[in-house]
Amino acid sequence: MPEVVLRAGVDPDEPDEVLLAVVIDPEGSPGEQAVVELGDRSAVAEEDGVCYVQQTDAWADARLEDGVLTVDILIYEAVLEHRGVDVSVFPDRSPRDQEAVRVLRVTGTTTHDTVPDVTLVYMSPLDELEEDELPLLFAPPPKPPEVLVRAGLDPDDAEAVRLAVVIDPEESHGEWAIAMIGEHCHVDEENRVARTDAWAESHLENGAVTVDILVSEATLRQVDDIDVTAFEERSPRDPDAVLVLRVTGTTTHDTLPDETFVYLTPLDQLDEDDRPLLLGPPPKA
Repeated sequence: MPEVVLRAGVDPDEPDEVLLAVVIDPEGSPGEQAVVELGDRSAVAEEDGVCYVQQTDAWADARLEDGVLTVDILIYEAVLEHRGVDVSVFPDRSPRDQEAVRVLRVTGTTTHDTVPDVTLVYMSPLDELEEDELPLLFAPPPKPPEVLVRAGLDPDDAEAVRLAVVIDPEESHGEWAIAMIGEHCHVDEENRVARTDAWAESHLENGAVTVDILVSEATLRQVDDIDVTAFEERSPRDPDAVLVLRVTGTTTHDTLPDETFVYLTPLDQLDEDDRPLLLGPPPKA
């Protein structure tokens, strides 16, 4: 049965550091075995003493309430299927991202009142660890992309209102795919934007903004390492286009611009060298 502890003395190099540690049995439940499968996809960092699990593969969601510690480990369905894992045994989906399933929930108690950002998963009891055993390090849940309707983003026209989506390529498959497409696009230096083959479909209803970013399957397949099977939803306008990202937000504006600008840098950190990706509206039928 998996176990979770929050205590110091786990890392021999930093004995005073309080770590959030989950201990699993590699031959235990289907969820524990699914976590073990991630080991082959993790990045070994002997200098750090851990194996990093990519946040685009999986993450750990840790919560602490009244001394009760709960850790959920979630893995993207496409990753599990690629490893030959039967996804049907994991019925619970992530409320943050419906493409991820919860493979494991571990609970315990602690006297600490805060939890670290990262979770370490060990495959041996903590009192039986070998010197060369490296735990899997899971990042916290990914932050959702952001959508805004605001002025002040156009360097040539401070009053122009832009529809802006802010992404982090390390947070999800969709954001990473958009960033990869951006690397193969045409940079328009005159207008300081990067033009892509993708498009954005935006909706505004009662102050709620929804932006869908769609890319043709052929374009996705031109970029190495993009797993097209990770995107199941197709465009109703064009069955050859897939929905790679849906972003929601709110606005006080009552109309939306036709074009969408996608930023890979937080808006408060932009510099003159940043070139947002410019996505046009859906193609006309």
